Amino acid sequence: NAGYILATSAGFVQSFVYGFSGLRIEDDGLTEAYAPALPPEWKSLQLKGIHFRGKQYDITIEHGADGKAKLTRKPL
Repeated sequence: NAGYILATSAGFVQSFVYGFSGLRIEDDGLTEAYAPALPPEWKSLQLKGIHFRGKQYDITIEHGADGKAKLTRKPL
């Protein structure tokens, strides 16, 4: 009878977001430390309403014309 472990779920979400977006939390904010990644079968990935240090963003990862994944951040 295992209980829900919040830390495990948070670790999964962090790995998911960091892995696809390439974003990292740095002293100067949310920075693009690595190129974003997106499976070839996926059209896009959207992270909506991300709150970070008093700001809110919609983040989209999609394939560019060159086939490489690109990340865009839209301030809300």
